[in-house]
Amino acid sequence: MRKAIFSLLGFVTLSAAASSPDYTKGVFIVNEDWYGHNNSTLNHLDPDNPDGDYWTYRVIQHENEGMELGATNQFGAIFQGRFYLIAKQAKDPGADITGGRITIADAATMKIIKQIELIDPTGAQCDGRGFVGVDAQKGYVSSSNGVWILDLQQAEITGRVKGTENPFAGGDGDKPVTNPSGPLAGCRHPHHPHCHHAPSGRSVEPRCRADRKNRSRRNHHRRNRPGNRIGSCRTRRFAVGQCGRGYFRLRRELSGTHTR
Repeated sequence: MRKAIFSLLGFVTLSAAASSPDYTKGVFIVNEDWYGHNNSTLNHLDPDNPDGDYWTYRVIQHENEGMELGATNQFGAIFQGRFYLIAKQAKDPGADITGGRITIADAATMKIIKQIELIDPTGAQCDGRGFVGVDAQKGYVSSSNGVWILDLQQAEITGRVKGTENPFAGGDGDKPVTNPSGPLAGCRHPHHPHCHHAPSGRSVEPRCRADRKNRSRRNHHRRNRPGNRIGSCRTRRFAVGQCGRGYFRLRRELSGTHTR
């Protein structure tokens, strides 16, 4: 009976060891995931796993009970034994758990070392973009409002690189810039009179003009046909039939005539 118990315990131990993922092998897939429903996730693929257990899904949740990444994770990089994951926000509106704009985990075990909710210590809007390590002491975190210095030993933001500030960044502390008429939104084509990027005082025609460098006028209007709700104009504001020849093409195809 005793031998049977020891044999059973040994089998359980070996099975657990065999099923434990080896995060030093394979690749990681960083997922933005479904915004408005849940935080971002991280998957691991080991195509050479001898047991055939190639995938480990939701690695952060798997190795850190009750913890998750931030919302819309943009970037992940392993540097000197640590995995740095950068997200836009610390928490998705549909999630129950707050993660971090910066998540630092042990690259071998995927145990979270620290999560940082705010990149800008003042609380101003600052959504994460990417990370690059410099040495054992310092790394840089890019964001929607500048490039920030990350102390890798203390795992803390120590300042922003001078001259990298975004003059158009919002200041509400958490929400991205969503103003469709703001200076960071809209078309940058100089020939669109309704676009604020058009040079002031310049006379432009009150119609859509295609980028002749990349496509011909004919190809531009050819795409303004039934089935395409939005034409190929880079302003993305012209519905089918509202742009020059597209109107007549629409009439012909709907009526079967060649009315002009």
